[in-house]
Amino acid sequence: MASLVTLRTKVETAKVNEAALQQQVDDKTASNEQMRYAVENKDDPEVIEGVARDKLGLVQQDEEVYKAG
Repeated sequence: MASLVTLRTKVETAKVNEAALQQQVDDKTASNEQMRYAVENKDDPEVIEGVARDKLGLVQQDEEVYKAG
């Protein structure tokens, strides 16, 4: 009977690990899709502006920046 309980615990642990790993795969897949889009559309002005804002922290001349905190 003890081995059945041990086996059940191992199965539950494996399920939790599987869910965590699947989340990591999903996150990486989404990240890859975003990067692929950025590379494929590297000459698109909207993509260039998005990179400038998100990665470099740049803003337009007439914009005001407010920081929370």
